[in-house]
Amino acid sequence: MKLSIIIPCYNIASYIERAVDSILSQSFQDWEIILINDGSTDNTLDYLKILAAKDTRIQVISQENRGVSVARNVGLANAHGDWVLFVDGDDWIELGILSVLQTVDLSSVDILIFGFVLHKPKGKNIICFPPIDGCDMFIKYVLGHRLIIPCMFFRRSLIIENSLYFDEQTHYGEDKEFMMEALLLSHGVLNIRKVEYHYDMTRENSAMNNSVFNDKQLTALWAIDRVVEFTRKFGNELEQKAINLHQCISTIYVYKRYLSLANLEQRMKYDTMFEKRIEEGFSIHVPMKLCRYVVIFYLLKLIYVLNRHLFRRILSYI
Repeated sequence: MKLSIIIPCYNIASYIERAVDSILSQSFQDWEIILINDGSTDNTLDYLKILAAKDTRIQVISQENRGVSVARNVGLANAHGDWVLFVDGDDWIELGILSVLQTVDLSSVDILIFGFVLHKPKGKNIICFPPIDGCDMFIKYVLGHRLIIPCMFFRRSLIIENSLYFDEQTHYGEDKEFMMEALLLSHGVLNIRKVEYHYDMTRENSAMNNSVFNDKQLTALWAIDRVVEFTRKFGNELEQKAINLHQCISTIYVYKRYLSLANLEQRMKYDTMFEKRIEEGFSIHVPMKLCRYVVIFYLLKLIYVLNRHLFRRILSYI
Protein backbone atom coordinates (compact mmCIF):
# COMPACT_ATOMS: atom_id res chain seq x y z
CA MET A 1 0.00 0.00 0.00
CA LYS A 2 1.79 3.10 -1.26
CA LEU A 3 1.42 6.63 0.15
CA SER A 4 1.97 9.84 -1.81
CA ILE A 5 3.04 12.76 0.40
CA ILE A 6 2.57 16.14 -1.27
CA ILE A 7 4.47 19.12 0.15
CA PRO A 8 4.10 22.62 -1.36
CA CYS A 9 7.19 24.72 -0.65
CA TYR A 10 7.52 28.49 -0.73
CA ASN A 11 10.42 30.23 1.05
CA ILE A 12 10.76 27.59 3.77
CA ALA A 13 14.46 26.81 3.54
CA SER A 14 14.79 26.90 7.33
CA TYR A 15 11.94 24.42 7.89
CA ILE A 16 11.70 21.90 5.06
CA GLU A 17 14.42 19.56 6.36
CA ARG A 18 12.46 19.12 9.60
CA ALA A 19 9.33 18.16 7.66
CA VAL A 20 11.11 15.67 5.38
CA ASP A 21 13.18 14.15 8.20
CA SER A 22 9.97 13.44 10.14
CA ILE A 23 8.92 11.30 7.15
CA LEU A 24 12.30 9.64 6.57
CA SER A 25 12.35 8.45 10.19
CA GLN A 26 9.05 6.56 9.87
CA SER A 27 8.98 2.76 10.13
CA PHE A 28 6.49 2.70 7.21
CA GLN A 29 8.60 3.10 4.09
CA ASP A 30 6.27 2.53 1.12
CA TRP A 31 5.94 6.19 0.23
CA GLU A 32 6.89 8.85 -2.26
CA ILE A 33 7.43 12.52 -1.42
CA ILE A 34 6.53 15.13 -4.02
CA LEU A 35 8.13 18.49 -3.19
CA ILE A 36 6.70 21.36 -5.22
CA ASN A 37 8.87 24.46 -5.23
CA ASP A 38 6.33 27.23 -5.80
CA GLY A 39 8.66 29.93 -7.12
CA SER A 40 10.61 30.41 -3.90
CA THR A 41 12.81 33.51 -3.82
CA ASP A 42 15.17 32.23 -1.11
CA ASN A 43 17.36 29.11 -1.27
CA THR A 44 14.48 26.66 -0.72
CA LEU A 45 15.09 24.96 -4.07
CA ASP A 46 18.72 24.26 -3.13
CA TYR A 47 17.56 22.52 0.04
CA LEU A 48 14.96 20.51 -1.89
CA LYS A 49 17.61 19.23 -4.28
CA ILE A 50 19.82 18.19 -1.35
CA LEU A 51 16.90 16.31 0.22
CA ALA A 52 16.04 14.61 -3.07
CA ALA A 53 19.64 13.42 -3.36
CA LYS A 54 19.20 11.54 -0.08
CA ASP A 55 16.44 9.26 -1.35
CA THR A 56 15.20 8.27 -4.81
CA ARG A 57 11.62 8.31 -3.53
CA ILE A 58 11.78 12.11 -3.19
CA GLN A 59 10.79 14.05 -6.29
CA VAL A 60 11.24 17.81 -6.78
CA ILE A 61 9.01 19.79 -9.14
CA SER A 62 9.71 23.49 -9.62
CA GLN A 63 7.24 26.04 -10.98
CA GLU A 64 6.63 29.76 -11.07
CA ASN A 65 4.90 31.16 -7.99
CA ARG A 66 1.24 30.24 -8.52
CA GLY A 67 0.02 29.50 -5.00
CA VAL A 68 -0.61 26.52 -2.78
CA SER A 69 -3.68 25.33 -4.70
CA VAL A 70 -1.76 24.97 -7.95
CA ALA A 71 1.13 23.32 -6.11
CA ARG A 72 -1.15 20.72 -4.52
CA ASN A 73 -2.87 20.04 -7.84
CA VAL A 74 0.51 19.50 -9.46
CA GLY A 75 1.34 17.10 -6.65
CA LEU A 76 -1.90 15.18 -7.21
CA ALA A 77 -1.22 14.97 -10.95
CA ASN A 78 2.14 13.36 -10.23
CA ALA A 79 1.03 11.07 -7.38
CA HIS A 80 1.05 7.29 -7.76
CA GLY A 81 0.07 6.13 -4.26
CA ASP A 82 -3.07 4.40 -3.05
CA TRP A 83 -3.36 7.11 -0.37
CA VAL A 84 -2.50 10.81 -0.29
CA LEU A 85 -1.25 12.94 2.59
CA PHE A 86 -0.77 16.71 2.31
CA VAL A 87 1.98 18.11 4.52
CA ASP A 88 2.94 21.78 4.81
CA GLY A 89 6.65 22.38 4.47
CA ASP A 90 7.03 24.17 7.79
CA ASP A 91 5.23 21.43 9.77
CA TRP A 92 6.16 17.90 10.85
CA ILE A 93 4.54 14.57 11.70
CA GLU A 94 4.88 12.27 14.70
CA LEU A 95 6.97 9.12 14.55
CA GLY A 96 4.90 6.09 13.59
CA ILE A 97 1.84 7.82 12.13
CA LEU A 98 2.36 6.41 8.63
CA SER A 99 2.32 2.83 9.92
CA VAL A 100 -1.40 3.22 10.65
CA LEU A 101 -1.92 2.40 6.99
CA GLN A 102 -0.72 -1.13 7.82
CA THR A 103 -2.22 -1.58 11.29
CA VAL A 104 -5.90 -0.67 10.85
CA ASP A 105 -8.61 -2.04 8.59
CA LEU A 106 -9.10 0.49 5.79
CA SER A 107 -11.17 -1.72 3.49
CA SER A 108 -14.30 0.44 3.91
CA VAL A 109 -12.54 3.76 4.60
CA ASP A 110 -11.88 6.62 2.19
CA ILE A 111 -10.56 9.16 4.72
CA LEU A 112 -8.46 8.66 7.83
CA ILE A 113 -8.35 11.52 10.35
CA PHE A 114 -6.01 11.99 13.31
CA GLY A 115 -5.34 14.66 15.92
CA PHE A 116 -3.00 17.61 15.64
CA VAL A 117 -1.48 20.44 17.64
CA LEU A 118 -1.49 24.07 16.54
CA HIS A 119 1.82 25.65 17.54
CA LYS A 120 0.88 29.30 18.04
CA PRO A 121 3.07 32.32 18.79
CA LYS A 122 4.07 32.78 22.45
CA GLY A 123 3.57 29.08 23.13
CA LYS A 124 -0.25 29.22 23.25
CA ASN A 125 -0.62 25.81 21.61
CA ILE A 126 -3.98 24.18 20.91
CA ILE A 127 -4.45 20.41 20.80
CA CYS A 128 -7.26 19.12 18.62
CA PHE A 129 -8.67 15.60 18.50
CA PRO A 130 -11.15 14.22 15.98
CA PRO A 131 -14.55 13.05 17.29
CA ILE A 132 -14.81 9.59 18.83
CA ASP A 133 -16.38 8.18 15.68
CA GLY A 134 -16.25 9.12 12.02
CA CYS A 135 -20.00 9.11 11.40
CA ASP A 136 -21.47 12.27 9.84
CA MET A 137 -18.05 13.92 9.68
CA PHE A 138 -19.21 16.39 7.03
CA ILE A 139 -21.85 17.75 9.43
CA LYS A 140 -19.47 17.68 12.40
CA TYR A 141 -16.86 19.63 10.45
CA VAL A 142 -19.16 22.27 8.98
CA LEU A 143 -20.75 22.79 12.39
CA GLY A 144 -17.48 23.73 13.99
CA HIS A 145 -15.30 20.70 14.66
CA ARG A 146 -11.75 21.81 13.92
CA LEU A 147 -9.88 19.97 11.16
CA ILE A 148 -6.94 20.84 8.95
CA ILE A 149 -6.17 19.16 5.67
CA PRO A 150 -2.75 17.75 6.71
CA CYS A 151 -4.38 15.70 9.51
CA MET A 152 -6.18 13.55 6.93
CA PHE A 153 -5.19 10.63 4.71
CA PHE A 154 -7.28 10.52 1.51
CA ARG A 155 -7.80 7.42 -0.61
CA ARG A 156 -6.53 8.58 -3.99
CA SER A 157 -9.32 6.82 -5.88
CA LEU A 158 -11.82 9.04 -4.02
CA ILE A 159 -10.02 12.08 -5.44
CA ILE A 160 -9.62 10.70 -8.96
CA GLU A 161 -13.09 9.22 -9.41
CA ASN A 162 -14.79 12.42 -8.23
CA SER A 163 -12.39 14.83 -9.98
CA LEU A 164 -11.61 16.60 -6.71
CA TYR A 165 -9.05 19.37 -6.91
CA PHE A 166 -8.07 22.65 -5.28
CA ASP A 167 -9.61 25.72 -6.86
CA GLU A 168 -6.68 27.68 -8.23
CA GLN A 169 -8.42 31.06 -8.03
CA THR A 170 -9.14 30.63 -4.31
CA HIS A 171 -6.52 32.11 -2.00
CA TYR A 172 -8.25 31.44 1.34
CA GLY A 173 -10.39 28.43 2.20
CA GLU A 174 -9.32 26.27 -0.75
CA ASP A 175 -8.42 23.49 1.68
CA LYS A 176 -11.81 23.71 3.42
CA GLU A 177 -13.60 23.38 0.09
CA PHE A 178 -11.58 20.30 -0.79
CA MET A 179 -12.11 18.72 2.66
CA MET A 180 -15.86 19.39 2.71
CA GLU A 181 -16.42 17.89 -0.72
CA ALA A 182 -14.26 14.87 0.08
CA LEU A 183 -16.08 14.27 3.37
CA LEU A 184 -19.45 14.59 1.65
CA LEU A 185 -18.51 12.02 -0.99
CA SER A 186 -16.64 9.62 1.27
CA HIS A 187 -18.14 6.19 1.92
CA GLY A 188 -16.31 5.79 5.22
CA VAL A 189 -14.24 7.86 7.66
CA LEU A 190 -12.02 6.49 10.43
CA ASN A 191 -10.87 8.75 13.28
CA ILE A 192 -7.65 8.12 15.23
CA ARG A 193 -7.75 10.03 18.52
CA LYS A 194 -4.01 10.64 18.77
CA VAL A 195 -2.03 13.81 18.08
CA GLU A 196 0.09 12.97 15.05
CA TYR A 197 0.57 16.27 13.18
CA HIS A 198 2.33 19.49 14.23
CA TYR A 199 0.97 22.62 12.54
CA ASP A 200 3.42 25.49 12.93
CA MET A 201 1.74 28.91 13.04
CA THR A 202 4.74 30.72 14.53
CA ARG A 203 6.43 31.67 11.26
CA GLU A 204 6.22 35.47 10.90
CA ASN A 205 5.17 35.47 7.23
CA SER A 206 2.76 32.55 7.61
CA ALA A 207 -0.59 33.06 5.85
CA MET A 208 -2.23 32.43 9.22
CA ASN A 209 -0.60 35.58 10.62
CA ASN A 210 -1.98 38.01 8.05
CA SER A 211 -2.92 41.26 9.79
CA VAL A 212 -4.34 43.20 6.83
CA PHE A 213 -7.51 42.76 4.82
CA ASN A 214 -7.22 42.21 1.09
CA ASP A 215 -9.74 41.28 -1.57
CA LYS A 216 -8.28 37.78 -1.86
CA GLN A 217 -9.73 36.96 1.57
CA LEU A 218 -13.19 37.16 0.01
CA THR A 219 -12.38 34.05 -2.01
CA ALA A 220 -13.02 32.07 1.20
CA LEU A 221 -16.68 33.08 0.84
CA TRP A 222 -16.86 32.09 -2.82
CA ALA A 223 -15.38 28.70 -1.87
CA ILE A 224 -18.15 28.12 0.68
CA ASP A 225 -20.74 29.22 -1.88
CA ARG A 226 -19.49 26.48 -4.20
CA VAL A 227 -19.71 23.91 -1.40
CA VAL A 228 -23.34 24.98 -0.83
CA GLU A 229 -24.09 24.23 -4.48
CA PHE A 230 -22.12 20.99 -4.30
CA THR A 231 -24.12 19.88 -1.26
CA ARG A 232 -27.39 20.57 -3.04
CA LYS A 233 -26.30 18.03 -5.67
CA PHE A 234 -24.78 15.37 -3.47
CA GLY A 235 -25.95 15.95 0.11
CA ASN A 236 -29.06 15.09 2.06
CA GLU A 237 -31.44 17.60 3.67
CA LEU A 238 -29.59 17.74 7.00
CA GLU A 239 -26.23 18.24 5.27
CA GLN A 240 -27.73 21.08 3.23
CA LYS A 241 -29.01 22.81 6.36
CA ALA A 242 -25.64 22.38 8.04
CA ILE A 243 -23.70 23.94 5.16
CA ASN A 244 -26.17 26.84 4.97
CA LEU A 245 -25.45 27.54 8.63
CA HIS A 246 -21.72 27.27 8.00
CA GLN A 247 -22.06 29.71 5.10
CA CYS A 248 -23.66 32.28 7.42
CA ILE A 249 -21.04 31.85 10.16
CA SER A 250 -18.22 32.03 7.61
CA THR A 251 -19.62 35.28 6.22
CA ILE A 252 -19.73 36.76 9.72
CA TYR A 253 -16.17 35.61 10.42
CA VAL A 254 -14.82 37.28 7.27
CA TYR A 255 -16.99 40.34 7.98
CA LYS A 256 -15.43 40.58 11.45
CA ARG A 257 -11.94 40.81 9.93
CA TYR A 258 -13.26 43.19 7.31
CA LEU A 259 -14.70 45.59 9.92
CA SER A 260 -11.40 45.66 11.78
CA LEU A 261 -8.96 45.84 8.87
CA ALA A 262 -10.65 47.14 5.69
CA ASN A 263 -9.74 50.58 4.37
CA LEU A 264 -12.24 53.21 3.26
CA GLU A 265 -12.10 52.17 -0.40
CA GLN A 266 -12.86 48.56 0.50
CA ARG A 267 -15.70 49.63 2.80
CA MET A 268 -17.35 51.58 0.01
CA LYS A 269 -16.95 48.60 -2.31
CA TYR A 270 -18.12 45.74 -0.10
CA ASP A 271 -20.41 47.06 2.65
CA THR A 272 -23.58 46.37 0.67
CA MET A 273 -22.42 42.89 -0.32
CA PHE A 274 -21.75 41.91 3.28
CA GLU A 275 -25.05 43.35 4.51
CA LYS A 276 -26.95 41.34 1.90
CA ARG A 277 -25.13 38.10 2.73
CA ILE A 278 -25.68 38.52 6.47
CA GLU A 279 -29.36 39.36 5.99
CA GLU A 280 -29.84 36.25 3.85
CA GLY A 281 -27.86 34.14 6.29
CA PHE A 282 -29.95 35.10 9.28
CA SER A 283 -33.13 34.32 7.35
CA ILE A 284 -32.43 30.57 7.35
CA HIS A 285 -34.13 28.19 9.75
CA VAL A 286 -31.77 26.00 11.81
CA PRO A 287 -33.65 22.98 13.25
CA MET A 288 -30.45 21.30 14.40
CA LYS A 289 -29.04 19.88 17.62
CA LEU A 290 -27.38 22.30 19.99
CA CYS A 291 -23.74 22.89 19.11
CA ARG A 292 -21.24 25.73 19.09
CA TYR A 293 -22.23 27.03 15.64
CA VAL A 294 -25.95 26.92 16.42
CA VAL A 295 -25.42 28.87 19.67
CA ILE A 296 -23.26 31.47 17.90
CA PHE A 297 -25.80 31.75 15.09
CA TYR A 298 -28.79 32.47 17.33
CA LEU A 299 -26.87 34.75 19.67
CA LEU A 300 -25.57 36.90 16.82
CA LYS A 301 -28.94 36.82 15.08
CA LEU A 302 -30.62 38.15 18.23
CA ILE A 303 -28.12 41.02 18.49
CA TYR A 304 -28.47 41.73 14.77
CA VAL A 305 -32.27 41.92 14.99
CA LEU A 306 -32.20 44.16 18.05
CA ASN A 307 -29.49 46.59 16.96
CA ARG A 308 -27.41 46.31 13.78
CA HIS A 309 -25.02 49.04 14.89
CA LEU A 310 -24.34 47.12 18.10
CA PHE A 311 -23.88 43.96 16.03
CA ARG A 312 -21.12 45.63 14.00
CA ARG A 313 -19.48 47.11 17.08
CA ILE A 314 -19.38 43.75 18.83
CA LEU A 315 -17.83 42.09 15.79
CA SER A 316 -15.22 44.83 15.59
CA TYR A 317 -13.98 44.18 19.12
CA ILE A 318 -14.15 40.40 19.55
